[in-house]
Amino acid sequence: MKKLVLSTALLVLGVATLATPAKAAKKATKFSLKPSTTAVTRKSVRVSVVVKKKAKIKEIRYRAGKVTKKANKYWKRAKSITKKKTFSAPYNGWYSVRLKNKAGKYTVRNIQVQCIDKTAPSVKTDYSVANKVGTVSVSAWDNNGISYIGYQKGWLKSKKKADYTAMQNDQKSFQVTTPGYYTVCVKDGVGNTYLAYQYVELWKDLWSEKPFDSEGARNYEGTLKDRKGNSVTNPIAVTTSDSGNYYIEYFLGGKYGKLSGNIIRSDEISDEKNAWIQIIADGVLVYQSSKMNYKTEPISFDIAINHAKYVKIVAFSDKDYYWSDGYMLITNAKLYN
Repeated sequence: MKKLVLSTALLVLGVATLATPAKAAKKATKFSLKPSTTAVTRKSVRVSVVVKKKAKIKEIRYRAGKVTKKANKYWKRAKSITKKKTFSAPYNGWYSVRLKNKAGKYTVRNIQVQCIDKTAPSVKTDYSVANKVGTVSVSAWDNNGISYIGYQKGWLKSKKKADYTAMQNDQKSFQVTTPGYYTVCVKDGVGNTYLAYQYVELWKDLWSEKPFDSEGARNYEGTLKDRKGNSVTNPIAVTTSDSGNYYIEYFLGGKYGKLSGNIIRSDEISDEKNAWIQIIADGVLVYQSSKMNYKTEPISFDIAINHAKYVKIVAFSDKDYYWSDGYMLITNAKLYN
């Protein structure tokens, strides 16, 4: 009788021992989600699924968006991460993970990523000119601060600091003496980069302006010669006369305060003649060159035209009985402020 009772007890104990793990397997498996960083970054955040090593997992899937329901219809487009147990979050927002254990029980967890900044800083550039020197101003701002501002002549695509001249932390502008495009490279606190392009016009070539009125003068396209045989390319050419009948006039609209350039006698002017020019701004004589004979070197001028609307160039020569036989040439004529 004792043996029967003992056998029965062992049998019951054995059943209880076998039943315990089966009961545990029917529970959902707990897990958590851990981001690789919570500090601000411009890179994607890697999210890991943290679960006990002994957990019996059949499937882990993730998807973007906040999903709290377990039904399959909400997880059709979810991607499997069963083996890796990790996924990359490229943007801020909610992400959801569903874990299925071998007992068929589901657990859903959500995580919100808020530390990704892939937005380039805001940048504004402008420039001003004084005496043919340009000052380019730079304004930049970003929620994560500005870590670097650099500049370089030309239209660059590079985002490397080594390709630029760095501006100091308190520097708001830089100066240039060559016209053209300048690239400004700005980086925020996490390395996002914005390239701004600023064209700087230090002066305007008077030759490029279409004449408003002219007589015996033009923006000459081509090459002429001076008395020494030197080539003069694309000059403003004004025929000489003793009465000042020949001129070229430009409408500038008051945009420029100064005019500079060089005056050259062409080789067509008779050696017996002296020749000179006058520059008239809105009807007022603002410049008259000295008289140039055939040995006179080119004359440079840099004068105020006082933001005149109209500027006229007139060529003169000594009086004689012969028809005027040559041009006075103005080269490198630059309008500026």
